[in-house]
Amino acid sequence: MAKRIILVTGVPGSGKSTALDGLSDGIAGSSVVSMGTELLKRSGAEDRDLLRKGDDADQLATRLRSEILRELVDSDDDVVIIDTHAIVKTTGGYIQGFTDSDLDILRGKVVAVVCVHADPAEIKRRRDADDGRRRDSETEVDIGLQQDASESTSARIAGSLGAALYTIDTSSTTKEEAQALMVETIRKALSSAARRNPAVTQSRSPISTAI
Repeated sequence: MAKRIILVTGVPGSGKSTALDGLSDGIAGSSVVSMGTELLKRSGAEDRDLLRKGDDADQLATRLRSEILRELVDSDDDVVIIDTHAIVKTTGGYIQGFTDSDLDILRGKVVAVVCVHADPAEIKRRRDADDGRRRDSETEVDIGLQQDASESTSARIAGSLGAALYTIDTSSTTKEEAQALMVETIRKALSSAARRNPAVTQSRSPISTAI
């Protein structure tokens, strides 16, 4: 059976991780992996916000990300959903979250990119309420520009990989509504991928009825 990978992107505070919480219970044979959490584990950094600010942060993250992607491509899970960022803020500005080498690793495996969107004012409210992170202070205008860059880069990544692009809006959803919307979108993405390429189908449905 062909490996199916779905990238889920969104700026911090968009509701991406919340929408993905518990998703593997609703998609049989799947796993959800947070790229930020995996990078943090392997880097030895105190937290993920400091990870991107060290002198050699870009090189370290690039090496570790490629290592993680290779392991995910080789994993036994039928469906791998990666909670990630299309762009990453560094001391030198924003850079694309995936190098050309990363895209080569993923080519032929990624069937969809799902962008999680929210209103900049709501994103700022969520960030301000999150005491567990050391984020830079940003205005709603800053967040809007960041989100525009993230979504355009997500579209570019999807196009490069020949993957479908989906967008969900969590601006006014509850946690449960966001999770249900994510499951519905993943279902749609997997079904569409199976129609486009019969090699990704299997004898049983890849989706359970649980949300």
